[in-house]
Amino acid sequence: MLYVVKWRLPGREHVHESKPFKTPRGAMDFGCEVLEGQPPPSDIWIEDQMGPVLWQGKIKEHCRSRRPGPGGAG
Repeated sequence: MLYVVKWRLPGREHVHESKPFKTPRGAMDFGCEVLEGQPPPSDIWIEDQMGPVLWQGKIKEHCRSRRPGPGGAG
């Protein structure tokens, strides 16, 4: 199964789409990069072939777990 990150920038309707990832973790890691971008997205989610599977809250939770320090992995 393949996973694609999709996101919208503030004030825009266009949906940006990543390359496909083989694992949800790979897609979430990329989602963290999108969330750290400027401007940050107004909406972000991950889809597989059946539709949306992970929403912004789960992606942000994954990003926090990757960070060193309080609440992070390191």
